[in-house]
Amino acid sequence: MVSSSRPPHVERRLALIDELRAQAAETPLVEFKENNDNPAVIGRLISGISNAARIAGKDAGYVVWGVRDADHAVVGTTFDPDTAKHRRQPLAFLAESAAAARCRILV
Repeated sequence: MVSSSRPPHVERRLALIDELRAQAAETPLVEFKENNDNPAVIGRLISGISNAARIAGKDAGYVVWGVRDADHAVVGTTFDPDTAKHRRQPLAFLAESAAAARCRILV
């Protein structure tokens, strides 16, 4: 058995991304983005996915950066949710706030 040198939380995140990529298409709970870094668009996206998760009774929905929408190929990204801001708040913080706690950003 070959063990990974990655921490368990990284392995779980990569497995989740692979599971999301295996879906046939985006859903109201899953969005794929390459390099979209428009804060206003991302803010609305986080809000919409959070609301969709709440309505569907799910714990969370996901925005996955670095994945091409057309074929779900991993293409990488220059987007950094820790430095991108919407209304002077880091987008990573916005996604984890009480108002949008049902949206997870995966990069």
